Amino acid sequence: MNKKKSAKIINLLLGINFILWGIIGFWSADTFSVIRVCITLLNILIGVLIIIRKTPISVKGFYENSVSIPAILLGGVLFKLAPDFDKWALFETYLFIGATLFTIYSFLYLGKSFSIRPALQSDIKTKGAYRIVRHPAYLGEYLMVLSCVIATSQWYTSFGALLLFVLQMIRIDGEEKVLSQSTDYQRYQENVQWKMIPFVW
Repeated sequence: MNKKKSAKIINLLLGINFILWGIIGFWSADTFSVIRVCITLLNILIGVLIIIRKTPISVKGFYENSVSIPAILLGGVLFKLAPDFDKWALFETYLFIGATLFTIYSFLYLGKSFSIRPALQSDIKTKGAYRIVRHPAYLGEYLMVLSCVIATSQWYTSFGALLLFVLQMIRIDGEEKVLSQSTDYQRYQENVQWKMIPFVW
């Protein structure tokens, strides 16, 4: 079996896992919530995008491939530390819903170029939210976690949110080392100044 077929099988299995994870999480929840629906939709979308994604042109070495792991793990921990959704105040509830929908919107624009690890694709996405910042999905993900931190209201989760932002910066810089191999992406960097937060960074 060649590498391309092996990658497709792995993508299929991983994608199905995300889809089932979202569905099982929804049906196993004790109470219905809009937040749970948003999470389910996001997981299903990620699963579908993993299944249909294109084979990348280039994937760099160990550093670039592993640089996203700390941010993903810390984000998951902060999410788990949050109280049950029915105990959330309106502000963090609406923030989470809005952030999740924004992340879904950003992922939809990526389409078949979606990738969990840094990878150079044949086409550079420049429409939608990608006209404003180069990594809008990471902004959405960060706001999702930030809403969990606000709901938790503990000093250690606040510290975790600050650390997560630093890790996201490292993750984005590692990813851009891969993407900047493309002259198209270099032009995109010139046209879109902000990496994740408009007028900030």
